[in-house]
Amino acid sequence: MSRRVRVFLDYWNFQLNWNQRAQGKRCDWTPLARVLVSSCSQLVRAATEGSLEFLEMRVYASVSPLAGEEEGLKRWLDQVVSRLPGYRVEIRERQQKNVAFRCRSCAAELDRCSCGAPLARSLEKGVDAAIVTDLLGLAWEGAYDLAILVSSDADFVPAVEHVQRKGLQVVNACWKGQGHNLAKVCWASFYLDELIQDLAQDTARERGGVQEPRGEAQPADERAICSLLHELWRAEQTLAKRGGYVGLSYFVNRWVSPDLPPPGEARKELLSVALRRGLVELVEVAEADGKLVKALRIKPDPSVNNES
Repeated sequence: MSRRVRVFLDYWNFQLNWNQRAQGKRCDWTPLARVLVSSCSQLVRAATEGSLEFLEMRVYASVSPLAGEEEGLKRWLDQVVSRLPGYRVEIRERQQKNVAFRCRSCAAELDRCSCGAPLARSLEKGVDAAIVTDLLGLAWEGAYDLAILVSSDADFVPAVEHVQRKGLQVVNACWKGQGHNLAKVCWASFYLDELIQDLAQDTARERGGVQEPRGEAQPADERAICSLLHELWRAEQTLAKRGGYVGLSYFVNRWVSPDLPPPGEARKELLSVALRRGLVELVEVAEADGKLVKALRIKPDPSVNNES
């Protein structure tokens, strides 16, 4: 018997822990869903008969509502991650909560900084509510048989218990030392720490996960294209902080990355595939002396709703 699987992933819970544990290696998001389902499948086979059928992975992320902050992250999630097969990205703007502090000496209440900006205690994400809503809603629609919940947040315990009372199963993918309360109520659990080796981009390259194209880049090489888009996003963020742009010649010949083909013709061929497919566009940028140069940027996807 085949069980339908949906993955629910809390982006910041996953990414912040990855950053702390992966020793500077970046995560290869292309095989992430497959690796998660494969690890879950081993647990299922050990306990029962049957196989798993992957349907979808939903990634839930929050971004700052302030203009200019985390725009690159939002664009990368929209334009890169959401285009991977079977991936769906849900983005929520954090809601700022202003607070006042009382001075213990004079009892005066302070609600603004000396610069005039309001003091904020925290930023509410709205991500947890979105995950709970989908976890419960899709369960009652009969849209999955088994859920993989990638989080360590104990706030999900009531929702998990409710789903499992319906006869469905929830498997928790968590990090070592975190999420004990959530893991113990789930049908099963496994550690994400043990998947770092399979998901690190440099080891993905060694096993052929992100291949360097030889000669004409193959349009079917989705992982190479995904890697290129991710690197272009990184270049945009790095150079934007300096008030610059990603020049075509600079990206093809000088941008340093182990996740791209070597500078020169091989990288140019891969970039040409992304340009032909409408994932990247060439624009003209005027330099200080008025000279027009060619620059690259990830092309906005008109089918993506950027409203949060």
